[in-house]
Amino acid sequence: GESAEIMTNAFRNYYNFIKPHNSISGLTPATMAGIGVEESPNKWAELLRRSFANPPQRTKTEVSAETPL
Repeated sequence: GESAEIMTNAFRNYYNFIKPHNSISGLTPATMAGIGVEESPNKWAELLRRSFANPPQRTKTEVSAETPL
């Protein structure tokens, strides 16, 4: 259901931005991408704050896929 999707997305964000990875010398992907949430005492809150400040732009294809025929 919806809660499973929320938890899956939360874990994906943790893994892709906050969790240190051995393959990049113990750094986080956020550090490698230059996002810089490591300085914040609450990495989750900082990542969310930045995502709300700069929401991803939807493509024309994504928007038209939502429009009923």
